Amino acid sequence: MHKWLGFAPYTLRKTQISAMHEAGADLATIAKQSGHKNLETINKHYLSVNDRTIDKFL
Repeated sequence: MHKWLGFAPYTLRKTQISAMHEAGADLATIAKQSGHKNLETINKHYLSVNDRTIDKFL
């Protein structure tokens, strides 16, 4: 039985994708790095607009 560490692989991937996005990486680069083939999947399931992102571009 595996010990629960309090996070799942999805959480790690979401953190990586969010950090890359906030740093200014384009979706094609994020997709290649994270192993996704569909850019819409990244956009729909992993990225969200937050205050840090909005403030950076205003």
